[in-house]
Amino acid sequence: MSKYDSLAIVISFYSLWISSYLSDIYEVILGIILILTFGIYHGANDILISSKFLSNGKAKNSITILVFYVFQVLLALLLFYLSPLLGLLLFILASSYHFGEQQLSFLKTILPETYLRIYALSYGLMLFFLLFMMHPAEVVAIVKQITFFTIDAQHIYYGFVIFMCVFLLFTFLVLIAYPKSRGSLFYQFLFLGVYAIIFKVSSLIWGFAIYFIVWHSIPSMQLQTIFIYGSLSRFHFFKYVKDAFLYWILSVLAIGLFYYFQSTSKFFITVIFSFFSAITYPHAFVIFKMLQQKKTE
Repeated sequence: MSKYDSLAIVISFYSLWISSYLSDIYEVILGIILILTFGIYHGANDILISSKFLSNGKAKNSITILVFYVFQVLLALLLFYLSPLLGLLLFILASSYHFGEQQLSFLKTILPETYLRIYALSYGLMLFFLLFMMHPAEVVAIVKQITFFTIDAQHIYYGFVIFMCVFLLFTFLVLIAYPKSRGSLFYQFLFLGVYAIIFKVSSLIWGFAIYFIVWHSIPSMQLQTIFIYGSLSRFHFFKYVKDAFLYWILSVLAIGLFYYFQSTSKFFITVIFSFFSAITYPHAFVIFKMLQQKKTE
């Protein structure tokens, strides 16, 4: 277990302690603020990362990359507007793979690519449905609010059982083929226990915010800093924060404008979710390419 993993466990339980002093509404507000800050910030350097792995040592027009990136976001927003249910399903799939890919990145050098992709997807889906299973009523309400489609809370439980079984099967196969991965996989199960406690004790938004910020966004920022600048020194990390600041400001302003022009929308969470899902697709692709290049190197 790394030093950061130990610190993440402490921060997670400290966050639960803080939430015990907050009302439900303030807990949701704080969770959304964290998602809009650290959550979006961890994807604000996607243009710089894309320039690095697409340039291959040659000068690359970052404006072209930015235009293509924005075009992908607009396409995702259009999809979500035309078919909210399809947009929601694709968001869950993309996010599940993205979370699982980072969580299981230590296996990238030993597992075949196709096997690792299925394994990562099953991990991420199990994680999402673990969160959903702890708050079925909230999930049913939000899904209906976003897609106007009613799901059965029982289906959430079935989904969790199915994806957990797939994940356990793949874990068993990995342990047989690569017994040296036993220690790292043990810690993943320990972390899953921590996530289960977080999701159970906290509200839906707060539980997701804790995982998304503490266990995903900050570790992702560390990996990105190493990829871009070559090391995780304090100087390079602050340079990462500085380089991402303009893109983060633009993203937050875009969310504000998107909400402002959605005059018929009564629910801020719907607008946040729609925009957040739209920026997830290109970000997940950028990190996928980044981890691929790191594996090659």
